[in-house]
Amino acid sequence: MQAMSSTLELILVDDEPRVTAALERELRQNFSAADFGIRSFNNPVEAIAYLKAPQATPFLVLSDLRMPQMTGAELLRQVREQDEDIQTILLTAYSDMADIRKAVSTNIRCLMEKPWDRYRLEEEIRAARAEFQLRAENRFLKDELQRQLWVAADFQKRVLAPHDGKIAWPQLDVFYKPLERLGCGGDYYDVFQLRDGRVVFLLADVVGHGIKAALITIMLKTLIQGRRLLGDFAFSSPSQFLTILNSDLCRFLDSAPDTLVAMGVIIVDPQHKKMRIANAGLPAIHLIDSSSNCETFSKSGPALAFAPDKSYSDCERSISPNDVLILFTDGLNENEDSGPVADSRETRDLLTVCSITHGDTRSIAEKFRNLHPDGSFSDDVTIVQLNF
Repeated sequence: MQAMSSTLELILVDDEPRVTAALERELRQNFSAADFGIRSFNNPVEAIAYLKAPQATPFLVLSDLRMPQMTGAELLRQVREQDEDIQTILLTAYSDMADIRKAVSTNIRCLMEKPWDRYRLEEEIRAARAEFQLRAENRFLKDELQRQLWVAADFQKRVLAPHDGKIAWPQLDVFYKPLERLGCGGDYYDVFQLRDGRVVFLLADVVGHGIKAALITIMLKTLIQGRRLLGDFAFSSPSQFLTILNSDLCRFLDSAPDTLVAMGVIIVDPQHKKMRIANAGLPAIHLIDSSSNCETFSKSGPALAFAPDKSYSDCERSISPNDVLILFTDGLNENEDSGPVADSRETRDLLTVCSITHGDTRSIAEKFRNLHPDGSFSDDVTIVQLNF
């Protein structure tokens, strides 16, 4: 499609030179060269060749229907295939319904009889130029929005990356995929080591999609890093951390009451081989031991930012070699259009099978993706797997 700043062109195509000359003469009485250029062709094959040239900037092709080298219907079909934004008008002095049906099937702007109504033709041309320019502007804005989304996605990825993740826990495996059409999203995971040697694992899911949700994840990271700088007291337990973070979020998001954040928190004590788990609104967290027994940890409190006075609870479990802990956001087993693709039992069984076969988060994602309509996720998806 032509750049919006290019001089637009009206293309006239008729095998009779006197017709194109008459059209151009009439149009120039009310449209100047500053409005648009006019190019006339008496051979539709030559018109097509010009329209495919890089210097061509057509906003409208006005063509006769009956021509010896190519019908107007075929000409306009090729125009629409090249650029669906280019407007098309067909002139005809015939009533051959077969040709007219072919022409209409190309989604022409209008069909006008010869001799044409001068005033109607001028109005159609004005409307065609306005629609073409509007489409061009919409395409430009859409492209700019997509560029901004990918800038936001890249920035979010860089900011949220847990740079000390491999050092803090080498046996960590993560699958992270924001909604494909947006690139950025509301899922956030992190892992870091506290001063006393304990390791904190976080997975959060902000309600919504796109730039707003991405901004909230960055704010989450900032709040959490701020708490780390103040010392380890906020991480004495997952429940205390969630209570403090919920209070922070309610304060910062008091003007956005529609924003909620589901979060799972795991604090592992490698020295004493124990961990504490709290779940504020995420899907159930799964712990699978070496004998393929699966224990789930469902919600122990509401999603964050719902109300400032909420409290949370956690539980403690011992950890053994070959235990696997899996957290995920609800985009994995829920489809926004059709609902859950796997119930709690089916989810548990699939995760257990993956654990038995030593599958990673990518293989988990693939198994669940195949359950979704059209084999694609409809929401951000993050899976965090801890191997002990």
